[in-house]
Amino acid sequence: MAFLDHSEAHNSQDRKIPALFHYLPGWKGNLFLFILLILCSLGYFYYQMVLVNKSFQKYSSELAIIVSGVVRLNIETTVLSQQSVEEIMEIFLGNSADFVGYLDAIEPLSTPEITAFSEEARLAGIRLVRDREIIVDGPVGWLPEDYLCSKVGVGLQHLADQHMYTLSIPSFSNSDNGNGCIVIGMPANRIEELREKSGLDTLISSLTGLPGIEHIRIVSEKEDARLNDKPTIKMVAVDRNPVAETRLSLGDDTLIVGFDARRFSKRIKVLRREFFLFITVLGMLGSFFSWLLYRYQAAEKRRTRDFERRLARQHEEASLGRAAATIAHEVRNPLNAISIGLQRLQLEAAALSPEHHQLLHSMETAVQRTNRIVSDLQKYTRAVVLNEQKVNITEILKSVVTLYDQQCRDQGVEITGNFESNIFVKGDPELLGQVFENLVKNAIEAQPDGGFLQAQLLSENEQVTVVLKNRGVTVSDMDFDKITEPYFTTKTKGCGLGLAISKRIVEAHDGRMVIETDVNNATFIVTVQLRAAD
Repeated sequence: MAFLDHSEAHNSQDRKIPALFHYLPGWKGNLFLFILLILCSLGYFYYQMVLVNKSFQKYSSELAIIVSGVVRLNIETTVLSQQSVEEIMEIFLGNSADFVGYLDAIEPLSTPEITAFSEEARLAGIRLVRDREIIVDGPVGWLPEDYLCSKVGVGLQHLADQHMYTLSIPSFSNSDNGNGCIVIGMPANRIEELREKSGLDTLISSLTGLPGIEHIRIVSEKEDARLNDKPTIKMVAVDRNPVAETRLSLGDDTLIVGFDARRFSKRIKVLRREFFLFITVLGMLGSFFSWLLYRYQAAEKRRTRDFERRLARQHEEASLGRAAATIAHEVRNPLNAISIGLQRLQLEAAALSPEHHQLLHSMETAVQRTNRIVSDLQKYTRAVVLNEQKVNITEILKSVVTLYDQQCRDQGVEITGNFESNIFVKGDPELLGQVFENLVKNAIEAQPDGGFLQAQLLSENEQVTVVLKNRGVTVSDMDFDKITEPYFTTKTKGCGLGLAISKRIVEAHDGRMVIETDVNNATFIVTVQLRAAD
């Protein structure tokens, strides 16, 4: 059948769609892939965070071990130097005390003599404690009076408050019967200064001033006694700045080294910001492409359903075309015979009563109606062949309105429109006249008790639009979707092929016919769009 050409054009248009799109995954699969990609990104971000954290921990541990080694070495050096200094002091002061004891044994020394010797030997002072605790000082008052060997014992002593070292040894001179002692002192200012500069506090202060080290502390805490040689790291905040405290065992104490973690924290923030930015962009792209694919697949499904619907309708119309040809042949011959017989009866049977004449007229009307149904069926199934030419659509509408002018007056239907300017389209004048005659006829028949019919012609962008508005019966939404389908009608007579034929003719002109309704006002709006003539 020739009416398959229109669907074949649509089919060829469908084949123009790139074949690649037919192999795209479903939008759900696409969304799943993007979610999987986001999860992989999460895993990669976690892996990067672990690497950065391990790198910082390794860096902190190595520095803590270095600092611990420096502190241990300093402590050992300080202890060794202190021992060496005290040994030298003890030897020096011991020799001086032995010499003083030797002199005192020969002849008891007086205060001026002891003072002179102390100044000569650059000593802080000498105290001779004789029997019965008789004290001879030089110079006088360099030691408290109660500083006696019986109280402080013998040996080297460091008097930190007086900044001196003292050495107490027994005296075995004849004057004290072996019950005396000699206390000799030496200034400790330089030694204390040396100890302070080489001490642990000075070292910690110097190390704390190095870049990247916030603080160093040595604490004695029982809970830290469980620490082994492996450093432990904990992030704390000092003056709102991130600090990584590394704790390491240092003998019986715990060494705490605080490293500046601002660079580490900044790196973590950069990683998080880049990750969230990447995830946001990836999520937006995933959502957009999934939405785009969903829209495409929904449109593809609609096209497929439309194509299947057109294909089913084509098969139906093909079957209907074959059936219509058979019906036209089998029905019209008896109808013609019946029509001829009825006409002979009306002409030759003069003796028939008026009732019989009325019956014959009704039978002839029924035969004509049946013949019109067969003709409409043939028109619907027949291929639309266009005799395209330049057509004055304004004149066609005027002629149709003039044709039904008397019927409109009888029914009280008011017709208005802009028929002043001539508008031309490219099409078949006979078929377009059939379309608008059918539309005007339906509009008038839908208003038996009066109403209106508005016709409006618009021409723009190489397209002509004809809008017909009329008041008619209200159609439900379910029935409204079928209003242009064949065999659907709301009238008591007719076979419902008028709008279906009109739509086929308009589509054959590469046009479009849209039917809308305003349920509140019970107004039908029929819009016909055609190509404007060159």
